[in-house]
Amino acid sequence: MARDETSLQAFQLLLEAGALLAGATDFRAMLVKIAELVVPTLGDWSVLDLVVEDGSLERVVVRHREPAKQPLADELSAYCRTVPECMKSSIAVARDALPKISAEISAETLERAAGDAHHLELLRALRVDSLVRVPLVAHGNVLGVLTLVFGGSRRRHTHATLRVIEELANRCALALENALLYERQRLARERSEHLAERLQLAAAASGIGIWDYNVSTGVLNWDVRVRQLFGLAPDAEVTYERFLTRVHPEDRERVDRAVQAALAAG
Repeated sequence: MARDETSLQAFQLLLEAGALLAGATDFRAMLVKIAELVVPTLGDWSVLDLVVEDGSLERVVVRHREPAKQPLADELSAYCRTVPECMKSSIAVARDALPKISAEISAETLERAAGDAHHLELLRALRVDSLVRVPLVAHGNVLGVLTLVFGGSRRRHTHATLRVIEELANRCALALENALLYERQRLARERSEHLAERLQLAAAASGIGIWDYNVSTGVLNWDVRVRQLFGLAPDAEVTYERFLTRVHPEDRERVDRAVQAALAAG
């Protein structure tokens, strides 16, 4: 009966995770919500680490089921951001891209796993009796590591719970991949807009006219100074064909060939 109840809880958790992950674009907020969702069903406390650009791990969040112990969890999270040695076990899981389950954690094992004395002190205060670490892998790329810990509740991880955690990790990894792609596109768009603003300021200060041609849409944009140069009114419609009519007839074919060759070359 207890096993059936546990299976039902795991199934419900996966359903909730699916709803939470659907359409998520803020990857950090998403990771925090996942860390909160899995507690206490799959662990008394949870940890989520993110692989960053240089290949190292960044500790994003630690969540504990007991509000009284959350300050300790926050302290552990902050401490591991400044002392990378604290994350050596998670780093190993990310490197090997393989899950690790430790159904029973002895005092000696905890001492070996700790990065230093303060790290050990925090782990003892939070309690570590049983532990699972799984990599977040999407299309062959390790994006992070999810750690789930039972401590103080007399529960232990099993290979059955590991399967549920791995399924959750797979779903989380795919959503994380999409959210990271969205974030990269957003940053690229912001950089492009910032550069465009700086170019506009520089052009205005120097009196130089500027234009751009969107090869995807075929839209040609000229500023007022370029329109003046081509003898057009400030509000005149601008098209590539109209541009060609303003090119000297003897040069028109050569210019058109050069433009088409440049577009074909990408």
